[in-house]
Amino acid sequence: MISKQMKIVFYGLIIVIAVLSFSTSFFFAKSRKTSIDSEVTPKSSPTIASVSDATERPQVTVSTAVTKITSSNERPSDPRDTYTIQKGDSLLGIAQQNGFKMEELTTANGISDPDKILSGQVLIISKGNQVNFTIDNTKATNLQKFVDNGKYPWRLDPSETARSDNAGAYGLEITDNFTLKDKNLNEGSATVTVSKEGKSYLIKLVQPVTKGEKGIWAIVSIAPAT
Repeated sequence: MISKQMKIVFYGLIIVIAVLSFSTSFFFAKSRKTSIDSEVTPKSSPTIASVSDATERPQVTVSTAVTKITSSNERPSDPRDTYTIQKGDSLLGIAQQNGFKMEELTTANGISDPDKILSGQVLIISKGNQVNFTIDNTKATNLQKFVDNGKYPWRLDPSETARSDNAGAYGLEITDNFTLKDKNLNEGSATVTVSKEGKSYLIKLVQPVTKGEKGIWAIVSIAPAT
């Protein structure tokens, strides 16, 4: 027969085993819950930080309405009088053949070095101390349709049109200072002043198709301000 002392030892071992088993199950369950929580819950909230940064950072708007002087097929008007340089031509010879001074030719084209001209280069000829433009009605009508459909909205601004469509007359560039001097929407006319290297020029424009706020503009002349 089992003695009373052995029974006590036996039941004691059973209690110890039960306690160890319960402790192991408890800590395993707690460890598993922590692991699952860490997978579901992100460690940080980068989205909130990003939104905060975007809100605090100043927004800079850069106008890209006009980025270059337009080519002939992109504008409604072009210089009326031009000359294409031929092989062997000189600016002095071209000026003499057309009855004006070489300085008038270099000024109208913004040429600083008369010796640096190329065969095939198109020169603008000024008449009466100004460069006159001819409006192509077909191009103007097509451009007006594009603008009516939401394209080229800057063509509704005479200053931006003067900046883009001046064909480089008098060496004008898009980086020069173009300022609206006057505008008459009833008559469809406007004047823009340009400052370049201490000199001023007047660009006159008209609305060839539609007059008013929704009409495009076209250059009719560019001349040095007197």
